[in-house]
Amino acid sequence: MPWTADEACTLIAWIAADPSGNEATKALDRMLHDRNPYGHWRTTWVNGWSLMAMSAYADSQDITDQTTTLYFATADGVETINLNSDHPTASRSFKLTPDLKMDLVSNNNAYVRMKVSAKPKIMPQQPVAKNGLSVDRIYERINSDCTASVLTEPKVGDLIRVSLRVTLPKDNSRYLVIEDPLPSVFETVNNDFASQKAAAGIRTSENDWNVSHSELRTDRALFYLDEVWRKGTYTVSYLARCTVAGQATAPPAKVESMYDPENFALSASRLFNTK
Repeated sequence: MPWTADEACTLIAWIAADPSGNEATKALDRMLHDRNPYGHWRTTWVNGWSLMAMSAYADSQDITDQTTTLYFATADGVETINLNSDHPTASRSFKLTPDLKMDLVSNNNAYVRMKVSAKPKIMPQQPVAKNGLSVDRIYERINSDCTASVLTEPKVGDLIRVSLRVTLPKDNSRYLVIEDPLPSVFETVNNDFASQKAAAGIRTSENDWNVSHSELRTDRALFYLDEVWRKGTYTVSYLARCTVAGQATAPPAKVESMYDPENFALSASRLFNTK
């Protein structure tokens, strides 16, 4: 795995050697700064060691009833926040505005985590590729003779093949999930059910040997790949049917590493006008 528990092990070692020294506190700071934007250490292995290290650090500290007071200054004024054994944590949320101001002063040690998030407009969404990882989405209409043609304006009743073409930049890619949200005018077609079975001879990826698990839900299709040995471009596909007339947006398809969600790619979104 690309992530290790070195900082957690270092903290545990310093707690055993010199629990009241500065090196233990420095190791804790480094470990906390090593978290990803989601607030954890990317894998269950590193998360487990980090939590054990934090627990050991807490056990090594003298427990007192002293209150830690924080003075939190914003554009609305100064707020006093008191942390103690009964209320050891506090959280605040703010909207991002041009005049946003935040200044924090404490009379004791305190740990602060800040999360900043924003959402782009749903439409249009341009493709996002990272470090060579990418995903493209192709829509095709399946004709009555089982041939395929490029889908432009779908009609109610059309059978549609959706192909997700994923490019992997390195060998031995592990634990990938490919997720494709459907526009509200489409529904997935599951060939495993006789009541939904589509035209014979249309190959899809639900039961491919290299797909570890697949799910065709009402609003999305998901494919899980435990391990892909070679880098390159791979395609998974499924069937959908246009069931409703109207206008709808197909959100971007996404591929990501399940244990490293920062490693992801998005396709472009697409607007459909069905008849």
